[in-house]
Amino acid sequence: MKKLYFALSILTMSALLVLSCTNFLDQAPKSVLSTENFFLSESDAIAAVSAVYDKLNKRHLVNATAWIYADITTPDTSTPSAELDIAVFDNFNLGTSNPYLNGNWPELYEGITRANYVISNLPGMADIDNVLKDRLLNEVKFLRGWYYFFLVQAYGGVPLITEPINISDETQYLVPRSTKEEVYAQIEADFTAAEALPATYTGSNVGRVTSGAAKAFLAKAYLFQEKWELASSKAQEVVASGVYQLLPSFRDATWNKNTLESIFEMQSIGGTPGWEDDNEGNSIGIWARPTCFGGWGLHNGTQDLYDAFEDGDPRKSYTLLDVGEEYDGQVLPSGCLPDNTYALLKLLGDPAGGTGGDANGSQNFIFMRLSEVYLMIAEANVMIDNLSAAENALEVVRNRARNDVNADAGALPTLSGLSKSALIDAIRNERRVELASEMKRFYDLVRWGIAGEVIRADGKNFIDGKHELFPIPQSQIDISQGTLIQNPGY
Repeated sequence: MKKLYFALSILTMSALLVLSCTNFLDQAPKSVLSTENFFLSESDAIAAVSAVYDKLNKRHLVNATAWIYADITTPDTSTPSAELDIAVFDNFNLGTSNPYLNGNWPELYEGITRANYVISNLPGMADIDNVLKDRLLNEVKFLRGWYYFFLVQAYGGVPLITEPINISDETQYLVPRSTKEEVYAQIEADFTAAEALPATYTGSNVGRVTSGAAKAFLAKAYLFQEKWELASSKAQEVVASGVYQLLPSFRDATWNKNTLESIFEMQSIGGTPGWEDDNEGNSIGIWARPTCFGGWGLHNGTQDLYDAFEDGDPRKSYTLLDVGEEYDGQVLPSGCLPDNTYALLKLLGDPAGGTGGDANGSQNFIFMRLSEVYLMIAEANVMIDNLSAAENALEVVRNRARNDVNADAGALPTLSGLSKSALIDAIRNERRVELASEMKRFYDLVRWGIAGEVIRADGKNFIDGKHELFPIPQSQIDISQGTLIQNPGY
């Protein structure tokens, strides 16, 4: 019998343990080892955990599919119409056999499979320090929760697999979808367990999951379920920890690696051997880099996003590059990009760190910054009618932008005394411009219940009740012999 994609490669751990993208991940084994002779030493455990992190830095997860799902689908970014496999996301003409769909589902479940094997095998190991064992287990639980969070946002309820699959029992491959609520319960449990992690790391361990990351993503999971009080309380724990701070410069906050503002990011090392998924670099930048700058030019900002920034907001010039403006000693010429589009400067990153022209860039991708935590506090509080707390949290984010060296005088005035409705709109737009091109916008529009309104206003064929979720790949439904039920409308 054919097997579900998320069960692939479970016969050998090393098939799952591919080298990833920073020092602490360089421990993955290179030889073929069965699970019976793998979980024996501390180095085995560290390598197995490194393998769970590894799935973040793949084309069909963060490097491509994540921004296709979360940004290309919105009025904020676009792709040239000739790039058909991506353009179908832009115009909501998506079928069930798209290569990005076909790649994303198994990529996520392979990460979950790796996590489940660690969670199952690590507790029984004797030759490992117990403090380290507990830390590694909680790192993996966070990552499993992160992968499920991606799945539930993109597809709704999905098969909930929390134990290793027994390959001799073929019924274990035919797993039906759990409800969205059941998946969120598991996400909450995994993020809650990870709150026990250290607050910070040093040396080669910088970049690992921290307690702050667990709290921030738990707050986000609460926010997405409209558990407003819990979201606000948990997000405020992140702020109160004192570990993080907003940097004075928005550019530094979005371009530099592992800063005091960053809570969790995908680690990358540019210039490592191999092409895209086979190296330890970041290929996000090369997708967005204009062709006249040596990139692929397949992910561009739009006029709609440009117009969303208030006059004088320095974040606009840090996020979008217009014709005639310079990046890395090159001026963007007219005709390089489609009309009324802009280069996504935020994603290109600091040229001093390496351009990644071979899909092997050095820029990390930041999943969570402190500014998003403040905006979660603002949103949660406005929804429970605590308008003053919402205004205060919003002001923290606007104040940093207002005081940036490149802000125009008088830009971004303090917002106070707004009605609840006006404050909700202000917080939503602040989230849009502060987090532009950070792979969040589509899911925000969906959870706010305005996706159809906003996306149809951009001339796209969004159908309410269908396009809030992506289709499950038809190949997975076929393999499951119909156990998996397709999302409505596909």
